[in-house]
Amino acid sequence: LVRNRTLEELFKVILDLALNHTSIQHPFAKDVIAKGPKSPHYALYQHDFSADAPYGQFFKKREVGQATFVTYFWEELVNLDYSRAPAREYAVSVVEHWIRKYDVDGYRLDASWGPSSRWPEFYSTIGAKIRAMKPNALLLAEDTTAHPAQYRGRNHPHLKGAGFDLAYDWQASDPDWVSKWSFQIGDEEGATIFREIEARTAAAAFVRAIEEGRSKTGIQPLRYIQNNDTASFNHFHTDPQTRFATMLQFLLPGTPVISYGQEVGSKYEQWRLPSFDPEK
Repeated sequence: LVRNRTLEELFKVILDLALNHTSIQHPFAKDVIAKGPKSPHYALYQHDFSADAPYGQFFKKREVGQATFVTYFWEELVNLDYSRAPAREYAVSVVEHWIRKYDVDGYRLDASWGPSSRWPEFYSTIGAKIRAMKPNALLLAEDTTAHPAQYRGRNHPHLKGAGFDLAYDWQASDPDWVSKWSFQIGDEEGATIFREIEARTAAAAFVRAIEEGRSKTGIQPLRYIQNNDTASFNHFHTDPQTRFATMLQFLLPGTPVISYGQEVGSKYEQWRLPSFDPEK
């Protein structure tokens, strides 16, 4: 079957796209800093917020030049304002551009829980626009498959029926975390079920984690043991723990992903990925 398929059928290229924010060094942001409300890009950015919004407890204001920006966790990354039409129209134009001009096969939407919390129709709108242009596009949301606790009591569609294929294997019950892995049992880095020694406690925790990561939105959970925001799994775990976690990753329902360096057992701290020489 593989011999009769083309490379185009076997390999897909998706673009990692950040629609939640831009860098404060982005030309649009620099223009807003210099001109304030007189900038044609001023309406793209979030300048105020309500702490009652989903994930609003993470908002912070940053004043630079003639403007006030809103950030989540990252001071250098400033939020786009999806409560207003210019940001929504800009987001749609971006996803359409990369398909129209470069025929990309899909997107990983970075920090997509952010626009979703400020624009409840974010996923359904973006998903429909992409599917209209490319019905077989692969769409991955950096969000949790289940309905987050942040949206309890709110009429928020989240990912259900939004046309996305995959989202992350994250907890959904903790309102104080945005991206806590379902197998994580502590706040410190590397505190996971896989380091639990007592068998009965570990078994109960595994059952809870698997249930937590179960998709309730009709899309598949993306199964990982490390990703671009974490240290390598075997930086905090033994080799037997790493092998067990990897095996489980491929046995659970969902789609497994192999992160950079995982295939060769590279050990590195958070955001300290080892460099490599492509010529060797």
